[in-house]
Amino acid sequence: MNPGGAEVFFVTSGGSGEGLGHVARTAVLARELERRHKPYRCYLAGDAAARQLLEGELSAPRIEAWGPGAIPIEDAGWVVIDTRRPLRNLLERAKAAAVPTLVVDSTQYLDQSDLSVLPILHGEPSSHPRLRQGGEYCILAETYRDQDVPPYPGERNILLVTLGGADPNAWTEGICESVALVAVATGSTLERHCVVGPAFRDAEAISRRCSDAGWKVHSAVPRKTLRDLMAQSVAAVAGFGTSVYDLAFMGVPMLYWTHHRSDIDDARRLESRGIGAWAGAPAAVDRAGFRKQLTHTLFAPDWCRETSENGKRALGSGLGAARILDTLFQEDRT
Repeated sequence: MNPGGAEVFFVTSGGSGEGLGHVARTAVLARELERRHKPYRCYLAGDAAARQLLEGELSAPRIEAWGPGAIPIEDAGWVVIDTRRPLRNLLERAKAAAVPTLVVDSTQYLDQSDLSVLPILHGEPSSHPRLRQGGEYCILAETYRDQDVPPYPGERNILLVTLGGADPNAWTEGICESVALVAVATGSTLERHCVVGPAFRDAEAISRRCSDAGWKVHSAVPRKTLRDLMAQSVAAVAGFGTSVYDLAFMGVPMLYWTHHRSDIDDARRLESRGIGAWAGAPAAVDRAGFRKQLTHTLFAPDWCRETSENGKRALGSGLGAARILDTLFQEDRT
């Protein structure tokens, strides 16, 4: 299962309603291919924010639309897929063309794909022979890996709210309000920063209202800026997506909100590992309950120190992208 000189086809999706985590992971894998001087192209189903993410992360990306019949599957060396969308037809086409497939972040297709990878710590354990999972496969951008993780709490002075590239449930303002109320009640002098992602609906209005409420607002920030914010953060509230692993790697204690009901069990499994805590799901937000939870977690120094260490320990070196491609190409990492 080695594509030799043939292109790797990445298939992914994302946008305002879906989030940008799948696209962000694809960008990290594609950058690792660039480092190895391997050819690739990206097939994307998504909006302008998703396309801009790929264009901003990659040196010379070849991005094409992913739609019915749009992928010339027989030309691929491997097809690497990261999406929530149904894949059965695509996998059947690849099998008919004798093209190997890798499915990222799903165990629905273990018997249809040649390889599946869970680049997460919250997946349900499985002993399937074609599944790879665990902290060693977590995909972290080199932007984070190249940064020396500062000690905790050290000189950190930020409370951070970052729900990801999209906020499909429009929770950012309510979360910021609750965090601010608890901060005032506890006498916290930490700076309050929030990130408004590139696929937020009504981004300008949200930014203006949060700024008026005393928050330092960062809009559609590049990955390096977000890394620097995380490195200075004492605690964070995040969307349950790829950001939870960036935060864990940077040793940031966190609460995470699940944008999708299907993520609740996964969030509970991550919480059971002592890495942050689950804050809630898509439903009527219990603000009083959330504020109470904040006082026992993000505003509790002992809890914060413990979960900070757990996250850093679990993520290790963060070389998951390289390990995944080593598996594809069956070559040693250099």
